Amino acid sequence: MKKIITIIFLLFFISVNAQKVKKRTSKTALGETEIYYVLKSDKKVKHGKYLVKNPFSNNLRVTGEYAFGEKHGLWIEYNILCNKIRSRGYYKKGKRIGKWKFFDYTGKFIQEYDYDAKKIIASKEVERVKEYPKLLEYEVFINDSLVITTLDSPPSCIGGRCNLIYEIGEKFYEIRDHPMDDYDFKKKYDLTEEYASIDFSVLIKRDGTTGDIKNNDAISNPNIVFGVDTFNFIKSEIESRKGQWLVAEKNGEKVDAYIKMVFGITYYSRKEK
Repeated sequence: MKKIITIIFLLFFISVNAQKVKKRTSKTALGETEIYYVLKSDKKVKHGKYLVKNPFSNNLRVTGEYAFGEKHGLWIEYNILCNKIRSRGYYKKGKRIGKWKFFDYTGKFIQEYDYDAKKIIASKEVERVKEYPKLLEYEVFINDSLVITTLDSPPSCIGGRCNLIYEIGEKFYEIRDHPMDDYDFKKKYDLTEEYASIDFSVLIKRDGTTGDIKNNDAISNPNIVFGVDTFNFIKSEIESRKGQWLVAEKNGEKVDAYIKMVFGITYYSRKEK
């Protein structure tokens, strides 16, 4: 079976590369160099090799392949701050297939997920719960009452919680990087750059959908200028990930539980007069 799959991908690769394409280079919102190919017959359709290079080291950040505008074949993504793999797996007609492996920002294994069987093969998050149960207590609904307890397996998402926080942080910087990062803009409005963390919890229901989103440590300073409504931004990011949530389990049963997330942001505040 493995040989057949390899042959199919090889034949598809030959077919893809037989198309007439034109190379394109552009910059992403994070300043990365994006290199890809488009069909000469339709320059809106990506077709062929796809690369993204790290703006700091020029190392690869993403490598993959497009086929007539859809992701296809092997895709590997690296963490932006180091040359360590974040995820590795195959696409077919724009959808993830088979077993994918995910790693944290240091390159350590987090999770293996089978998209065909729709189940976790291995998870360091589950292992940590078993190893340190008292340190990993969660808010869980049991008989309609919210209690703090340990779990057999924690609420999470495909790819792991730390990668989700990382991705949300990246997206935040993409939409935040506008005139707020311009020196003249900061000088005009007398702003100073500071750092803070966003701390929130998301209810992962037993049916795999999301519920309540709690802001655990709201930034209340009315003079802070983000250029974006951070809570609604997080809410939209969470809601856009339908079908990616992994439900918590206690005593062999699925339960509604909160998953806690914290990520850092740079913000601007008005200088005190």
